Amino acid sequence: MIKRAKDYTDKGRKRKMVVRIRSTILAGVTCMLLAWLAFATQIQAADASGPSGELYFLEPTPYYNAPQDVQAAGQIPQHEMPEPVLEQQGQWFKIHYEKRDVWVKQSDKLYVRVLPVKTGEDQTPNRKYMFLHHPLSVYQQPDARSKRLMYIHPQRIQVLKQNGGWYQIRTDAGPGWLYASADYVTEVIGVRKINVTSPVQLYPYPDTFWKPIGTLDNVPYETIAYANAGRWYKIEQNGRFVWLHAKDGQVQPAKASYPARKTEANGYVGNTIFMTEAKHTKVGDLFKRMVVEWHGKPHWLFDTFIIRPVGKEQRGYSFETFDTTKGNPSETLTKYVEEIFAPGKEVDLLEKATLKARAYMEDSTYRTNVIIGLPNPIGTVHPVQRTALVEGYMDRIIAQWNAKNPQALRLVGFYWTNEIVPDSDREFVKEIGTIVRKKGYKFYWAPYFQAAGAEQWRTLGFDFAWMQPNHYFSKDNFTGMDMLGETNTIARQTGAGTMLEWNWKLLEDPKYVRALNEYLDLGRLVGAEHPSVFVYDGEGAIDAFFHDGNSQKLGYVKEKLLAYLLSPSQEE
Repeated sequence: MIKRAKDYTDKGRKRKMVVRIRSTILAGVTCMLLAWLAFATQIQAADASGPSGELYFLEPTPYYNAPQDVQAAGQIPQHEMPEPVLEQQGQWFKIHYEKRDVWVKQSDKLYVRVLPVKTGEDQTPNRKYMFLHHPLSVYQQPDARSKRLMYIHPQRIQVLKQNGGWYQIRTDAGPGWLYASADYVTEVIGVRKINVTSPVQLYPYPDTFWKPIGTLDNVPYETIAYANAGRWYKIEQNGRFVWLHAKDGQVQPAKASYPARKTEANGYVGNTIFMTEAKHTKVGDLFKRMVVEWHGKPHWLFDTFIIRPVGKEQRGYSFETFDTTKGNPSETLTKYVEEIFAPGKEVDLLEKATLKARAYMEDSTYRTNVIIGLPNPIGTVHPVQRTALVEGYMDRIIAQWNAKNPQALRLVGFYWTNEIVPDSDREFVKEIGTIVRKKGYKFYWAPYFQAAGAEQWRTLGFDFAWMQPNHYFSKDNFTGMDMLGETNTIARQTGAGTMLEWNWKLLEDPKYVRALNEYLDLGRLVGAEHPSVFVYDGEGAIDAFFHDGNSQKLGYVKEKLLAYLLSPSQEE
């Protein structure tokens, strides 16, 4: 669902940059004024069939009770969200501000954006989801004079209809219209590794009417563009995202590659899988997931297991959204820690299975990697208490681990169970990552397809991430999209791993076997099996490949799967 903008006044924002700050360029102001002279007279309240308009407040601007007034009635702060023009009289514009109508006078502190009349037939877009890169207002009708439904920040949008630059999108207030200028909306997010070859100006958003906020001088500069729209590239500088506008030759593609498996950076994890619930798991099941016979020889299969609670209906809670308003959250987490370390439970089962695998493989030093899922506290909990709750849980995990002292396991890190990081959680998640590393562990994440922040996983403080394609489960919901291709591209450009996905349905319908086969074929083609691979198997469906009775259904794809996991291609 579309997210409303929470604070469009942008009060007190600190703009610390690793770039040289420059004053406003006179030429830019001149162009802005010329654009206003050319278009502002088109906006007339009397002609509802003509173009409408919006004002962007680039600097604090005085407002008046009536046009031609000399004495200002107040001041409108600089803010990033546009205000619709209700009426125009010469150089004066009427807007609705703080529950009343006021007037502002044209100056270089304002940018007038003209919204053309929608004409012709609306079209159903080929792609259901697109990416908005610029703050905009959403209106009930394709006209700024109609009811404004909300402001929205840059985000993924669900497009219902399209007509030129007009987009009808789904919002939590019903269908609404926005007008996107060139480079405001793209079909793909456009993540790519780039090399900036000469100094470029930086802007808050992809449009030159914004005042430049600095210049990137330390070139050549290799970085990741987290979005791309035409000649615009979104990069991260000193903890903040900015846009650079590149002329010919100023930005070149940089070589991107998948990382190797089992590196210090990723905590030495290779093939990774979720640990199944203890009550449904035997030591023999885990042994088969750890060791497999392939081409006449035994091989280590899954070296890393992620433990997190499953069965929300039975437990009454989930870690993805851990509701702190129910019961005693600290007590609930303590009980869960005690549970997974109890005899016959998750940690104990993994220890016994690994000891058995050690003996079989004649490798007495081998250890299975263990990653523990973290709760995402929600509800009325205070931010400080929220952090303390997660850290306290981590401390109990570490204390129990040290007390049990498993001889065949290695605690390598913690997994963020929520598969999306909204803007409101960015700083919180980064703080959790810092705490994890201070304790000597790694921080992991596996965002779903096109989840907010997915491509920005490094800037969120994660040490490693696996991108979910969701092709197996959701491809019918993403018409016109190459979910596997887009996921593999983001993973390669950002240095992440990817996820293989299936469940028990592949025994019921051949289309699911074909879907898994598509993962393997495309992944092999682009090298997606080169880094750590995370398998989501719908709670134990990996076991389907270990039963001889399934060979007729799964034989050919089993060979591909084992080759994918055990014999990754070499990066070119």
